[in-house]
Amino acid sequence: MKHLSYKEIIEKYRAEDPESQAEAVREELQREIRKSPVKFVVLDDDPTGVQAVHDVAVYTDWSEESLERGFAEKEKLFYILTNSRGMTEEETSRVHEEIARNVDKAARKAGIPYAVISRGDSTLRGHFPLETGILNDTLVKCSRKSADGEIMIPFFKAGGRFTVGNVHYVKYGDELVPAGETEFAGDKTFGYSSSDLREYIEEKTKGKYPAESVTAITLEELKNADIESVYQKLMAAEGFSKIIVNATEPEDLEVFCTALYRAMAAGKDFLFRTAADFVKAVGGISSRPLLKRREMTGGSAVHGGIVVIGSHTAKTTQQLQNLRELKNLEFMEFNSDLVLEDGLEQETESKVARAEALIRQGRSVVIYTKRRLLTLENDTKEAALLRSVRISEAVQQLVGRLSVRPAFVVAKGGITSSDIGVKALGVKRAWVLGQVQPGIPVWKTDEGSKFPGIPYVIFPGNVGEADTLKKVVKELSSSKRKIMISVAPVAGPEPLVPEELAEDVAKCIDLGAGICHLHCKTREGVLTPDITNMTEALDMIRAKRDVVIQVSTGGISDMDIVQRCNPLDYKWAESGSLNGGSTNLGEAVYVNSFDDIRYCAGQCYEKNVIPEIEVFDIGMINNMKLVFEEVPYRTPVWFNLVFGHKGGMQPTIEALAAFRSFVPEGCLWGVTHFGRDNWTFLAAAIAMGASLVRIGFEDSRFLSNDRDAVYNYELVEKLVRLVREMDLEVASPDEVREIISSVKKIR
Repeated sequence: MKHLSYKEIIEKYRAEDPESQAEAVREELQREIRKSPVKFVVLDDDPTGVQAVHDVAVYTDWSEESLERGFAEKEKLFYILTNSRGMTEEETSRVHEEIARNVDKAARKAGIPYAVISRGDSTLRGHFPLETGILNDTLVKCSRKSADGEIMIPFFKAGGRFTVGNVHYVKYGDELVPAGETEFAGDKTFGYSSSDLREYIEEKTKGKYPAESVTAITLEELKNADIESVYQKLMAAEGFSKIIVNATEPEDLEVFCTALYRAMAAGKDFLFRTAADFVKAVGGISSRPLLKRREMTGGSAVHGGIVVIGSHTAKTTQQLQNLRELKNLEFMEFNSDLVLEDGLEQETESKVARAEALIRQGRSVVIYTKRRLLTLENDTKEAALLRSVRISEAVQQLVGRLSVRPAFVVAKGGITSSDIGVKALGVKRAWVLGQVQPGIPVWKTDEGSKFPGIPYVIFPGNVGEADTLKKVVKELSSSKRKIMISVAPVAGPEPLVPEELAEDVAKCIDLGAGICHLHCKTREGVLTPDITNMTEALDMIRAKRDVVIQVSTGGISDMDIVQRCNPLDYKWAESGSLNGGSTNLGEAVYVNSFDDIRYCAGQCYEKNVIPEIEVFDIGMINNMKLVFEEVPYRTPVWFNLVFGHKGGMQPTIEALAAFRSFVPEGCLWGVTHFGRDNWTFLAAAIAMGASLVRIGFEDSRFLSNDRDAVYNYELVEKLVRLVREMDLEVASPDEVREIISSVKKIR
């Protein structure tokens, strides 16, 4: 079959005055929509059907409750996600019969006339004509008359799908290739050979509807806005006859829909098998600009995101290769071939652990299945589909098992995106925000989902140009990694004077500190079990600025562990230090027995305080693993690796690398440096993935080779400058709360 030039086709069918004609038709269509009481229920065979719409609801079940809610909403239409493209013929038959009955029941209860759209693949894959046939037969049983016609409209401009001269084409560059000659026609489950839609219908219905019996709405009629001609063809439909619609522009569908509404007003009923653009036109949904990051995420995000690629099409593989050009992404291949060896469980666990660690560090993760489609000798359609579903089940758990909230989720591929949306994220009702790139929709997840309010990008496997996935991830990942700065403002022997301290700490917060770490001391600087002076100081600080309060349970003194834990009683304590074991600090011995650790961990748990585990040598990490297997503890936890004390680890890159390697997978970690010459070491720790840096007079006054800091805020100012020179940002107090509220359990 002849290939066409896209540019030539667009030029050939250009109207004389396209803008004024389109505006006139659009106004007429809006009048018809306002007059019509019909509500459209869109059954989506995978989540990508919202590719052209915005500000509509998507329900992921078809319960009577959900359908009644859908009919009660003010919008002209709502979606029901069936994910039937991933079902067997038996499954989708049962599901569509159930949906048809529930839709009819809900509509009758609401007293609203309705029409059903079966939104399918724009490259003609899916359970056609089975699903629309089941819908029509079931609705007849529900006392509705048989649909007069079934209308097929696979046109979808953003995906490069055009119907010209009754032939459906897929756009590659400037070339329009007949759909029957593309990789999509060779689909193992839904393959076909015909590109002419009339012949496609004959092929799929096994001759029940011959090609010559199919009515075609021509491009000439639509380009000339011949609404009357289209109307007459629709009025002639009867007995579930088949109608196809040619289209090269969305405006063609607006002409068609104007005639359609008039035919429905005259008593005609239709079922629809269409791609996404028809839904936009029939719903009268306006166009809107592509979404920007702030519209999707609501502002800055402290974590990285996750991209899961299940589609194995050639286009997806090319897009994956282009995505590798972006920096700060971690790529991991998911060995989907392990489906043959029952090894998917172990593979999933491994990838989830690695992904969590990176996401917490602010890095985004890309996990993709093997690029070669797994095929077996003497394979069957059903076996291939079931194997694909098993792989998708494992792939969705890459998101479903995450314990850290990602900044965003991108799913590439129809079955993959459905399973992640419904099973992994647990979405019941999503709101469609719009599109991040043409044909690539974004859901906002509902309050009952695993991660409420995050943007969920549904990226079809067959949509976009070579750089489209790269553009999407770049837009979503345009925030910089956030570093938490903790200021510990009072040195060991120094007095704690609340009035003076509050002024200094307030300036630290203004410059970028998000945490204030404070010991319980008297005004003279002596550690004490009496929290009165500490409370006064922290209250003064809180009165001036918002900050995350972290109280210390440490320090060398004669107090026992019960007295040391008194600061956890401070009303506004959000975090508390939890010492991981005994060590030499200078000439003294800093004692923290296992019983001490257990007691302090239990107090953090009871008082709902998040522990920061301070560790002075590698063995203390193992101590904490043992303790957390024995006692309750308040999650999340994170590790502060303390360097520079006499008797403890010294601040070398080798020691830092070794220490970092023992931090449990998925946990956050930060550093504290005691003593002088600390800036190079702190920079190295940040570069190695530290999420937190503690600084302040408690640990060091060192500002530069020729001077010490007079105020804590001088140290904070220099650290903030260092962070930003590393092309990173500092976390605000609210961002600190978001980071530490999602740290993983370590057992």
